[in-house]
Amino acid sequence: MAKISLGQAKRARKLWQKARKKFLRSFGSAVDEKGHVKSEDMLHEKIKEVFEMYDTDKNGTIELDEFRNAMIVTCKCIFLSKDDVRAMFQVADIDGDGKLEFGEFQKIVMSQILEAEQASQGLTGLCALL
Repeated sequence: MAKISLGQAKRARKLWQKARKKFLRSFGSAVDEKGHVKSEDMLHEKIKEVFEMYDTDKNGTIELDEFRNAMIVTCKCIFLSKDDVRAMFQVADIDGDGKLEFGEFQKIVMSQILEAEQASQGLTGLCALL
C-alpha cells in the first residue's frame, strides 16, 4: 500500500477524531471516552480481543476489507466513505505493507487514547502518531 501525503494524513487524523468515541467504546471498561485507562492489564487484553475480532480470517493481521467492516460496525451512525476508511487505515499501517499487525493496531489504539485524554484536558494536536 502506498504511503500517504501530508494532506491525506491530516484528513485521516480528522476522521480518527470524528470516530474516536465510538472506536474507544470497543475497549469496554478498560478505557473511557476521555482516554482514562482504568487498568493497563485489562486494556492490553481488550486490545488483543478487539484485534482478534477485527481479524476475521484469523491470519494474524487486519487487512483493509476487515478494517472497513469493523469500522462500519464500530462507528455506526458516523458516515465513513471507502476513501475515509482507506485513509484511516493507511495512517495506522505504519510499515505500508497493506495490513495491520498487532503492534500497529496497538499503536493506533494508544494514540487514540492519548488524543482523547488530551482533548478532555483542553490540549489538542499533541499526539505524534497521527
